[in-house]
Amino acid sequence: MCFTIDPDYPKIQIAIKDIICYKGVSSYENNYCTSYFTGFKYEIGKSYKTKIKFPIINQFLFFKKYNKKTIMEGFHSYKEIPDDYHIIFKCIIPKGSKYYYSGIHLTYNLRSDSVYVSDQIIIKENIRHW
Repeated sequence: MCFTIDPDYPKIQIAIKDIICYKGVSSYENNYCTSYFTGFKYEIGKSYKTKIKFPIINQFLFFKKYNKKTIMEGFHSYKEIPDDYHIIFKCIIPKGSKYYYSGIHLTYNLRSDSVYVSDQIIIKENIRHW
């Protein structure tokens, strides 16, 4: 998944409270779920932390053509429940996390009005599995 920097929110932010978000995953069993794009395996309820690298001009033609800065690393999630996935988890971006917010997301034909990329996430509970 690729996060596109929104010109309206170009700077990294610090969460002043827990942020509820949602994550679509490809599989879920035995208290683990697997991320759709990277195949990362999450344990439900465990806190994860990583670093977010500075946004770069993506080498994919669409992003390069329009000079869009993107972030590939970090934990990607949605502000609202996405329609594009069969398995969805409610998550938390914990207070104190660094994150970017964007209203732009047009990757792999998936579209959501609001997305996050954060340096921390907790996968809380399954809310859709069909």
